[in-house]
Amino acid sequence: MRVDADDFARPCGDGKMHHEIKEILIEPGAVNALEEAMSEGFLKEYISPLLICDTNTCKATEKLMEDIFDRCQVLVLDADDLQADQHAIEIVENYMDEDIDLILAVGSGTVHDISRYVAFQYKIPFISVPTAASAEGFVSTEAEMVWNGQKKPRKHQLPYMQIRIFLQTRRQN
Repeated sequence: MRVDADDFARPCGDGKMHHEIKEILIEPGAVNALEEAMSEGFLKEYISPLLICDTNTCKATEKLMEDIFDRCQVLVLDADDLQADQHAIEIVENYMDEDIDLILAVGSGTVHDISRYVAFQYKIPFISVPTAASAEGFVSTEAEMVWNGQKKPRKHQLPYMQIRIFLQTRRQN
């Protein structure tokens, strides 16, 4: 199911546009559509993508997303005690190559917050591949970050938060 992204192209309650959602795809085969977009579609211009996941989501998605993992630089964060904090940001920054031009967040809200924050800081487009359906967090421009032990939302503004979401559902038998 393709969700009409124009439904999200409205100002928020404060009258400002905070994100630009390009596409939402929720269906069996969504991961195949992402791979196709990366190989011959609208994402083929990105030649140095970084995929960020944690140990749990890597294990759960590595086979399903094998072709995508193969075409990306992959950073697997340790899921034990993972927080969207300064330490996690340092890990990503120390790992990523200088020429990264696209970030794919594969996994939980924490992985998305970390990825969203780095994408904004480096002015890199962001792809969301959530591993569970949840609230609006996967289309949010806020990253719930922990700085110096305190959780603080970090709001990000256009034009760097261009979001595309690919949610793989289970195949029907």
